[in-house]
Amino acid sequence: MSMRLGDIFKQLLGKQEALHRYPDRKMHQLEAARIMNLVSKWHQSREYLHPGMNLADFAKRFCSDKKYSEVAYCWSFSFDPTFFAHLCYEGFLSICSYPSQIVYTLMPWIDPERCVMDLDSIHISKKVLKRSNKYSLTVNKSFQQVIDGCIAQHGESWLHLPMRALLKSLNSSGYSGEKKNVRFAVHSIELWDDKKLLVAGDIGYTVGGCYTSMTGFRKEGTVSAGTIQLVATCGLLKEVGFQMWDLGMVMKYKKDLGATVLKRQEFIKRFHVIRDETKAFLKTPQAISARRLIKSLKDSKPPTTKTSANTSNSSAAGAQTRQTRTLEEVESVTRDKKS
Repeated sequence: MSMRLGDIFKQLLGKQEALHRYPDRKMHQLEAARIMNLVSKWHQSREYLHPGMNLADFAKRFCSDKKYSEVAYCWSFSFDPTFFAHLCYEGFLSICSYPSQIVYTLMPWIDPERCVMDLDSIHISKKVLKRSNKYSLTVNKSFQQVIDGCIAQHGESWLHLPMRALLKSLNSSGYSGEKKNVRFAVHSIELWDDKKLLVAGDIGYTVGGCYTSMTGFRKEGTVSAGTIQLVATCGLLKEVGFQMWDLGMVMKYKKDLGATVLKRQEFIKRFHVIRDETKAFLKTPQAISARRLIKSLKDSKPPTTKTSANTSNSSAAGAQTRQTRTLEEVESVTRDKKS
């Protein structure tokens, strides 16, 4: 049955990574969606999205209608780069699924809660600052290497062929849609050691003044490389004018680094305020010292509120010890920003 079903989808959709190049297959996509709804209760219970629909109107309903309050995912057969960019512009973060290895589906989602880093809130330990001395950061220097690193650490996961092709296209060619107010780009961020070896990286995208992390990796056997990459990235984002860092799904290591959790409507409200920002632009003319970025970020942090005179020294020392231990634990967490 699976083989027969797979053959039907293949006949209707062809090579999904190239489907957007054939507008005449639009009706084929809708027919394929009808079939998927017949054979899958999961897909039947969720909204099917497609190019040409009013995504702005749907996003408003998705975030305000109570029937979606516990629903995170929608789905689509389209891997059209422009469609993907418009989804991101409305606040959807998309991954790729391969149910029963029959057909690829794009999975746009907005969780009921979203993890967000305010750029002045990230925790910076003395160890991270000290160890960052031998590392440098670049942007878009080695996109494919970062993709390969993510797959090496996490497995293919959601980075299936159509998704890789989509992201690579947007990284190399950029957004080419008709909406002039959409400032969207896909990026890779790379961390290099003093031997010019790639030791950590991040794949994400920018919409106006927000950077969204999709997934990342750190090289096995490195010490603090993943945390250094995260903190240095935060420093770079602040330096070039970004206002918010979207970390996607809520996970403990993100909160331990200083991220906050926003309800869906609050996230969308903040995101929509900055999505048309024109000042922020993620680039590096050359490799930048990770230590310089981290130190600059640390020095620019607003002064912390002084504790009251009644606060005991032992309590303050205990809090510092817990924070240091937490930051060290962050490095041991398997990092996958898509989830």
